Amino acid sequence: MRDAKCLPLMVLFVALAACGKSMTPAEQKAEDDRAVAQVEATERALPPLRPVSPQPLPRTFVARHAVGSRTCAFVPKGQAATVALTLGARAQLLIDGQPAAFAADTGSTKLPSGAWSHYVGKALALALAQPGAGSPIAKLVISDPYNRAVYAATGMLRCPAI
Repeated sequence: MRDAKCLPLMVLFVALAACGKSMTPAEQKAEDDRAVAQVEATERALPPLRPVSPQPLPRTFVARHAVGSRTCAFVPKGQAATVALTLGARAQLLIDGQPAAFAADTGSTKLPSGAWSHYVGKALALALAQPGAGSPIAKLVISDPYNRAVYAATGMLRCPAI
């Protein structure tokens, strides 16, 4: 008796399923490919760009660490304070009030100033470009883990730093 009560519902579901347009195998494959592409695009989406602004390093820090001829200080154009200090195989910045240390990428180019052209940190990387030997003009670019520039400035590269 119970099955007889369910019969009208089953007939209704079968009728509704029959009303829907069925897809050919090619249409189903195209629909599946579209769905997969949408999921893959979502997985590849990069996080929002988060620009950084390095703060000037304290003069006492620069004076204490910039001993010797293997140090360089990057001073952005229009500013008077050092924002990046290269110390041979490492570089130091102050980002969001926190010290940020970078290690030299010794596979990168060694600049005439003695600094390296690329340094790598935990979450960021920095690149220094200097047009030629003896030129104090340089460019500093800080990149996020996705190789997107989050800071760029031209300025002076003083070597030695003090």
